[in-house]
Amino acid sequence: MVQDIGREELGRVPYTEEFNELTPCTGLHCSQTWTEKVLFDAVTAESDAEVRFNCEVLNIAPGDESVRLTVSGEQVFDVPWVVAADGASSGIRHQLEVATNGPGDMGHFLNVMFRADYGARLEGRRAILYPTFTDDYLEFFVAIDGTDLWLMHHFLQPAETAADFPPDRLQSIVVKASGLPSVPVEILSVMPWVMSPKVARRYRIGRIFLVGDAAARLSPTGGLGLNTGLQSAHNLAWKLAAVVKGEAGSSLLDTYQEERRDAAFWTMQNTNRNADEITDISASTGRHFMCRATNTVRLMWSRFCGQVSKKRFVPKGPSDGSLAVYNSDRALGDGSFL
Repeated sequence: MVQDIGREELGRVPYTEEFNELTPCTGLHCSQTWTEKVLFDAVTAESDAEVRFNCEVLNIAPGDESVRLTVSGEQVFDVPWVVAADGASSGIRHQLEVATNGPGDMGHFLNVMFRADYGARLEGRRAILYPTFTDDYLEFFVAIDGTDLWLMHHFLQPAETAADFPPDRLQSIVVKASGLPSVPVEILSVMPWVMSPKVARRYRIGRIFLVGDAAARLSPTGGLGLNTGLQSAHNLAWKLAAVVKGEAGSSLLDTYQEERRDAAFWTMQNTNRNADEITDISASTGRHFMCRATNTVRLMWSRFCGQVSKKRFVPKGPSDGSLAVYNSDRALGDGSFL
């Protein structure tokens, strides 16, 4: 938490340790842009893969032996399996009428990617996330590369839309909220999004599987959304490969939902608590500055804290996400057993 990037640091939460005895993996903060580039390169390197952009599934018709897809251009495909990774607003999930559990709308934001050379001014006080609270603005800055590439989460007020924030207005907000007016700012992209944590009640619908944000969309607090999606994709991938190769029966695919749905639901609850904690900590800091803040910031702060707090979600029963207990016949990807 900082008053602004260029001035007083009000508090700091230490980053998790690089090495952990519970996992061979190390922690890493990696931009979605670069993560997607790695995945894209891996897919296009496969001779059997075809990547299409601006291609939408217009209709999906599940069958006992195959699934019929109608896509943009009225092309029709009959395929044995479908992995629906079509995002938080998954059209396939909606067409299949799969319900979700979760608190829903916790706030509307703009993701503002911009370039500004702040790195040299942050020596000795680097961080991943910089919540800023100035007299005029409440903003959240995310360090993408630690030097000149940044993301700002701008909280929208009721009735505001992305159209209300042309590049010059956003540039002015960044300059003032950063506290570094002499550093040039270039707005690279603007994308609206809604913090609306929900988990699908079903991950498998016959020969169709929901993956990624189509299956579970989480609060970004904690950065667990991408991790959860990748873990679910890995869980499904080796099982589907085993079935396609004839090495396992199709009942193995039932374990995908058993193992991943409840794990995602638990993670959603965890990220919601993270959002609560960040709000509580930020609210304490905010009260220190509120006396001199503008009416706009007071309204923004009040709505932000209230929007998150009023959506605190407690499950009402085991069907809403109790943790699964696995039997000994549940095989892991390496052939070992739980």
